[in-house]
Amino acid sequence: MKQRIVYVIVFVFFTHLIQGQIIQGVVYDKTTKEPIYNANVYMEGTSYYTITDDKGKFRLNVPRKINTPLIISHVLYEKQIIGNIQQIPSEIYMQERDNLIENVVIDAKRSGFSNEQKLKAFRQIFLGNSSGGKSCKIENEGDIRLIHDSENKRLIASSEVPLKIKNDYLGYEILFELTHFEANYSSSKSLASSDLQSSIYLGTSSFLDMLPTDVKIQARRKMVYEGSRNQFFKDVVKEQMEQSDFKLYKNLKQRKAEEYFVIEEDPFNSSLIHIILIPEMITHETDDGGAMKLDVVYKGNTSGVSFFTDVITSDIYGNIDQIDKVLFSGDLAKRRVGDMLPLDYESNE
Repeated sequence: MKQRIVYVIVFVFFTHLIQGQIIQGVVYDKTTKEPIYNANVYMEGTSYYTITDDKGKFRLNVPRKINTPLIISHVLYEKQIIGNIQQIPSEIYMQERDNLIENVVIDAKRSGFSNEQKLKAFRQIFLGNSSGGKSCKIENEGDIRLIHDSENKRLIASSEVPLKIKNDYLGYEILFELTHFEANYSSSKSLASSDLQSSIYLGTSSFLDMLPTDVKIQARRKMVYEGSRNQFFKDVVKEQMEQSDFKLYKNLKQRKAEEYFVIEEDPFNSSLIHIILIPEMITHETDDGGAMKLDVVYKGNTSGVSFFTDVITSDIYGNIDQIDKVLFSGDLAKRRVGDMLPLDYESNE
């Protein structure tokens, strides 16, 4: 039997609630105490983005509730991730990177793949083959370092600088800071999608909306949002699965969400919701590896969702923590960077 392909995609870090807040500060070099110019400052995964000026100052207006950290990055410095938005220091110091030029060990057993062949495989996995994925262009592909590890039958990618991605289909420019990319194949002599067994990529991202009033673009965004992971978890936390187009199945039998999930409001933060997997179901209906797996059908498209944790916390947008403990297969796994929307995206439902 052919192995089912499972993709784990991790973009977000979970943190505290902010609402209608002005975030500002000054960024300095930790050693020289000189201000750092042109550092990227953004709320992870959102359209809230700015850069520091020539005095190292930044000012970021965050008008909506969102649960995601503040990211400060610069090509010459170690990335800063500030989880508690309520306690951002007025002065932020960044440490210069020790090794700007990575030592690359090239396997003596060369795989025989050209850089363009490796780039093609990377694009297919990272951007996806949807209309959005095919429209995406990585404007600085030359910054991507690709290594084919023939012994372990895997493709590895890295970049010292953020990838600049233009998505004409959805009208966004994306900065994606790739922290890890790995694709595993069944053969050391193939990079074909038919031989792909698993893949994972991690990073942080920010969005610039290029066409906020374009009606056609707005319609495309809504179409991409429908049936997405965010919409699924949003329906779960709102306890509206009965009215939702998502249907849950276990062992080919349709099930109700309340058979598997208990929804509880966070006692300290009313905008956070806990999704608690019912212990009896975790005990009696787990699959190999200890995960509880459900099949999810949305308008004829089938996906698998496997839970490796018994509690997940979400915000009102359906952004969950511990996303590395929730694995997707099927239709939901096919959605890649080309179908990414900002975490603060709101459809006109």
